[in-house]
Amino acid sequence: MTGEAASRGRQIELILERIDRLPTLPAIAVRLMSISSAEEADFPEVMRLIESDPTMTATILGLCRKSGRGGDRIDTVKRAVVMLGFEAVRSAALSVSVLDVMSDQAEELDRRALDLSEADDPPINRQGLWKHAVAVACASEWIARNSPRCVVKPDEAFVAGLLHDLGRMVLELVLPRASARVAAVAERRSSDSAGIERAMLGLDHHTAGKRLAARWGLPVSLQEVIWLHSQPVESVPDRDHKALIGIVTAAKAWCREFHLGWSGDFGAAPDVRKWVKAFDLSPAPEDVGSDEILEAVSDRCRVLRLDDQTAPEMLMASLSAANRRLSLLNRGLREQSSRASRLARALDAISAFHAQPGSCAGPAEAVELIARSASEVGGAAYLAAVLQDEPGAACRLLRFSGGGRLESDGVVDPPEGERIGAASLAALADPKGTSTAAMGVLPWLSDHLSDAPDVRKLRVLPLLGGEQGGDGPVALLLHDGDSTLGLEAGESAALRAAWSAALDAALSGAALERAGEQLAEVARDLAETQGRLSEAETLARLGEMTAGAAHEMNNPLTVIRGRSQLLAKRVEDEAHRADALTIAEAAEHLAELISSLHLLADPPAPEGARTPVAVLIDASLDVVAPAVGGRDRFEVSVECDPALVAVGDARMLTSALAEVVQNAVEAGGGSLIRIRAHRDELDGRVWVSVKDSGPGLSPRARKHAFDPFFSEKPAGRRTGLGLSRARRLLELNGGDVLLENAVEGGARVTLSIPAPARQKPAAPVSSAA
Repeated sequence: MTGEAASRGRQIELILERIDRLPTLPAIAVRLMSISSAEEADFPEVMRLIESDPTMTATILGLCRKSGRGGDRIDTVKRAVVMLGFEAVRSAALSVSVLDVMSDQAEELDRRALDLSEADDPPINRQGLWKHAVAVACASEWIARNSPRCVVKPDEAFVAGLLHDLGRMVLELVLPRASARVAAVAERRSSDSAGIERAMLGLDHHTAGKRLAARWGLPVSLQEVIWLHSQPVESVPDRDHKALIGIVTAAKAWCREFHLGWSGDFGAAPDVRKWVKAFDLSPAPEDVGSDEILEAVSDRCRVLRLDDQTAPEMLMASLSAANRRLSLLNRGLREQSSRASRLARALDAISAFHAQPGSCAGPAEAVELIARSASEVGGAAYLAAVLQDEPGAACRLLRFSGGGRLESDGVVDPPEGERIGAASLAALADPKGTSTAAMGVLPWLSDHLSDAPDVRKLRVLPLLGGEQGGDGPVALLLHDGDSTLGLEAGESAALRAAWSAALDAALSGAALERAGEQLAEVARDLAETQGRLSEAETLARLGEMTAGAAHEMNNPLTVIRGRSQLLAKRVEDEAHRADALTIAEAAEHLAELISSLHLLADPPAPEGARTPVAVLIDASLDVVAPAVGGRDRFEVSVECDPALVAVGDARMLTSALAEVVQNAVEAGGGSLIRIRAHRDELDGRVWVSVKDSGPGLSPRARKHAFDPFFSEKPAGRRTGLGLSRARRLLELNGGDVLLENAVEGGARVTLSIPAPARQKPAAPVSSAA
């Protein structure tokens, strides 16, 4: 059993316990019910029991006089028993006993001063309920008396009709406030009360009445009438007392149609003729017996001290009640029509919102469409919106014209030490709307709404985050229109849900787009990392090879280089001397190659220091000049702030820059080389670009430029290790190198070098060499 079912079961048990604590019937009624037939009756004892209570005696004689048999000659209990029979007297005594017990309990409820005036709903009409019970009793008696094929005695039908709604009286005694609430809801919904009772209390008045009737020991026939009356004809089980159930149901339906008393049911009454036909009863009471029944109801109510209306007065009261009921139905129809109109207006607004021209590609576009819709529905003259992706993040503030057109879109920092999230939105906005003057959560926002005519009159409508909770996106719509946009709460909520769904979809789309962009960046980084790893593996293998080569080849190369130099000095033949020098140069070149490979594979640790970038550029030019035949073999233009400083190993940075400059000299054939250095304030690094005047880089060169031994120059010109060595040296110092073709022609190589945290700006200096 679920927790909800267990709680409902406990509630029902508590109600039944209260019912069981109600007083039992008087001894007179208990004794009379124990006598099952006139043959078993001890008439002297019966008369003594009744005559011992003068009030009951008077009431029973009055009921017997109005029964239609014996007239006014019945003036003693003995005569009533002789003229009417034991069953009639017993039924009258039982009716009076039940009425007295329930009346006493009602008076006790009043004495306990239970103030129902403070309740949301008025108390039930207790007198009208008893009057309705008497009317059903009289109608049941009339139907039983005028149905010759009916086996139900009129006296039994009268008692059954009088007690049929015993459960409604019981619930009013044990749960007065809940009963009043049930009656109010039933009237507002134009519905019968049994289903509402089951929904609100867990059991209906049929079950409550049967429980008390069983505890009092009432006959089974009465218990079944209390339990099963007013059910559909086809739902009534085939029991011994089915005819009595049918009579009471038909009588109640007739009394409801005539609005006699207060029944507590406001739905469509059962069809009297359907019940008359199903149980072969007499013609319906409204056809032949209305006046007779109304006269009987007036007499019985007077005898039972419930009312002293005459039959004509009762008829007028029933007509008045019918008119009031008709008025209530008309008012309900008007309210339903008004609600349908508001609902249609909300649906039209939702349809118009989705049909607006424009795109919800982004959050700003979605909020603009929402602002247009709010302007059309609520007539707002001022509109603004606040968006926040997550708690603590900067807020996006959008302002709109009166027609909902976006006028400005900016960013507002949240207040320090204050978290703006779903919890604050829930406190900020209530269903009736809250003015910004009362919102302690976002006082800082008023400073950013200076263009509003009156900030104190602004309403806050949560679009996202205010009701759902959590740490997701938060969105507020600020407006000076009606708090519910001219709609009821339900219709306004439906329109707001459409807005929220559109905004949520736009935010989700934007989040997916950002996620796609981040995924692409990660993929690029991964590809670069994989390339670096592959290069590192290559360099590692190359390092192993060069380490072995350096160890095994350095000594032979030293010997070759030394002997060839000695040989060049000793021989006199110029051709032989030239050959010896060539051998020495080749040995020197091979030794440098091995040193370069060793530098790539196992470089030394850099020594970090601050060095002016202009010094690095001049040093690199000094390195390049001898390699290309002197400074007069190329022209260079340098743009560099003298105060610009780089951080790193000066020797390594100079060597890296020299490799790039030498490539530029060789690519341009001695034409102008432009070197430009500047500091990027966004990343705080020094960027040095070297542009040549050559043909630029081919696609193959851009792809393999950093591969060791790659070169598109004629064989024997260079080793193809220059750019590989330059990037390796820069990486050791926390830098990098980039290759690209310049728009105006030629290749551009850019070196990225770390810089100190702070530098004093100075005017750039241009020079040419």
